[in-house]
Amino acid sequence: VTPKSSNVWNCFSHIYVNDVKQEHVICNKCRDLLIYKHSSGTHSLSKHIRHCQNTATKVSESDVQVNINQYYESSKNKSCIPNRVKQEIKVACAEFVTLDCRSFNTISGNGFKNLAQKLFNAGRYLPISREISIESLHPNPTTISRYIDQKASKLMLIRSFRLCQVVLIMEITGGFGFNPVLSPAVCILFKYFSKPEYGIHQMNQKVYTIVVDFWKDTFTGIHYCGISLHHISNDWKLQCFVIGCYPYDLES
Repeated sequence: VTPKSSNVWNCFSHIYVNDVKQEHVICNKCRDLLIYKHSSGTHSLSKHIRHCQNTATKVSESDVQVNINQYYESSKNKSCIPNRVKQEIKVACAEFVTLDCRSFNTISGNGFKNLAQKLFNAGRYLPISREISIESLHPNPTTISRYIDQKASKLMLIRSFRLCQVVLIMEITGGFGFNPVLSPAVCILFKYFSKPEYGIHQMNQKVYTIVVDFWKDTFTGIHYCGISLHHISNDWKLQCFVIGCYPYDLES
């Protein structure tokens, strides 16, 4: 900054944003931001100097132009993550896919991103005074397996019950054109869902044996549900009816 006629400019520097001078100055000693307009003069700046701590100490960098982005993050900055941190994460991802024999696309999956975000968030609540081992954070594989089994079992029961409802409606309306026999497996299913916590009334148990199969196409990533209906006729012949194969959203 070019020195002005007033001596106060030895203690202040102008603020520039995109090379445009702003109506703010910064104190070279205490680093406070002050409003300054040319029409108002330097009286307020002189008053600040008198009350500023360490006014007797001259700042060697008083002639350096200060950019406001040093104090306020610019919206143009795409990332505030240090390059060193990015490099460490890149190396860790490379070691992950190599040591665990995973696909490169694994680190782009929603599940992996969700896990990484949860671990990152956990770091905010942990003490920084000592290093935390990841072994104390992630659960045992057996715990994960049991949790998935519980969730999957409940989800399969709910979906199977909904399919039973559809079949019952079709049977009542004559949609299949034959008399079904009672399926013990579906009876157990209805008994399970007749519990008060599910809020479902006991239905007429004129049901069929239903086979439901869920799978995912490895090439397209689309989830499918296959439904087939099985019935033993009066002459002990197995009758199989394919109701359909339907794509579905995994979350629904």
